Amino acid sequence: MWQARPDGLYVWGQVVNPAQPDRRRVLWWRVDTGATWTTVDPRILAACGCLPIGTTVVVGATGGPVRVPVYRVTLLLPPAVARPDVRVIGLPLPAVAYEGLLGDNVLRTLSLVWQGPRGRWTLMP
Repeated sequence: MWQARPDGLYVWGQVVNPAQPDRRRVLWWRVDTGATWTTVDPRILAACGCLPIGTTVVVGATGGPVRVPVYRVTLLLPPAVARPDVRVIGLPLPAVAYEGLLGDNVLRTLSLVWQGPRGRWTLMP
């Protein structure tokens, strides 16, 4: 499911543990064209049984650099987007309407199709 809301574009998709494909979670993703990294709330990653593969330093909207864990996951987005072996960072997200941010490391591999008159959009491989 895709939604264009006043505050951004959202998609209902899945994050999957590639080592244990039955361990997955469905979540709302917000498209964030300003984010370098795709970000998932660490509680979602823990529920999937994902373990960090390393760390990186990021500078978020609040300004200062912070070291965060990096995970390897599979992303599934409708209608037919499957991205195996995606690196995401685990970073607590504000208690808002999404649990993940789709950042540039995923968005640059996709095409955004906007159907303006219908108010619909989708991401295509």
